[in-house]
Amino acid sequence: MKIRYIQVIGDIAKPLVDHKANQATHQLNLTNAKYDAYVNYTYFKVVEGAPVAKTKEELDAMAVIAQKRNAKQALREERDEKLGTSTVTYDGSEFQTRPSDLINFTTMLTLLQNDNDSIVWTLADDSEKTITKADLQAIYLLGLQAGAMIDKEYRDAVRAL
Repeated sequence: MKIRYIQVIGDIAKPLVDHKANQATHQLNLTNAKYDAYVNYTYFKVVEGAPVAKTKEELDAMAVIAQKRNAKQALREERDEKLGTSTVTYDGSEFQTRPSDLINFTTMLTLLQNDNDSIVWTLADDSEKTITKADLQAIYLLGLQAGAMIDKEYRDAVRAL
């Protein structure tokens, strides 16, 4: 058996390293295996003002929550990557429609007066193409739809967790 020194602050039981034992408010006798494993405050709970090691069931439930949180973070990163490289094809040309590009669309749609007004637009491959306001509006809407589909896939995957 080893002694784990614990400092209880409110409803948090904070394990301390041995050389800080003088700051401890409580001590727990733990098996060597638990002593080595229980180094984080999440392994303890406070019951009636005293620290208690969490049960295996409580730790397992925490692990499931952590796995879901990690899976959701991975899905969020995947969604952000897809949004960050989002493109649409219109009239045989590939246009970038990342969230950062959409402000360019709205700005130009505001500046162009008539549907037949045109502008030279830089494509995803860095070539240029002259497009009309009507084209720009169609590309913008396709980009919004693509982003919405990416976000829907993300939300569906999160719900499935």
